[in-house]
Amino acid sequence: MIYHNNAGYTLIELIVIISIISFLSFVTVIKIPSLSSAKVNITKDYIVMDIRLVQNLSLSQQTIYGIKVDAAQENYTVYKGNNNFDNIITNPSTSTTFSVNIEDLFPGITMISTDLAGNTLQFDKKGIPADTSGAINTTKNIVLSNSSTGETATISITPYTGLIQ
Repeated sequence: MIYHNNAGYTLIELIVIISIISFLSFVTVIKIPSLSSAKVNITKDYIVMDIRLVQNLSLSQQTIYGIKVDAAQENYTVYKGNNNFDNIITNPSTSTTFSVNIEDLFPGITMISTDLAGNTLQFDKKGIPADTSGAINTTKNIVLSNSSTGETATISITPYTGLIQ
């Protein structure tokens, strides 16, 4: 008696497997956002992180810290003291002056606008946000844009609680 070894795959089985793999890779590529579309959100998260740092410094050191935003120059600086813009602090992560130029860090991202009075956001020793007109009583925003895709992201500072999102 002769036994035939029919081990292997049929052409139909191979076509089905290749079709499934192709479909799954197509779906995966569609669901992964491009880097250029994520860039504005990455920039937003970076700035939110710095604003939260300023708020935490105010709470932990029981003194006023603030951020001076210059949308036209695409930068912001962090200072210590009530509207004391000349007292720029040292960035704890870089050990340099805490002045951030958005265009240098994130090319193609622009700061469109801010509705902070005096382009200033500061936190008192309780972490309550204020601008040059005093404690903020409406949500304040900083709007960023990706110049290549047109996508925008908004940083919102909630009054009284200081929630930043």
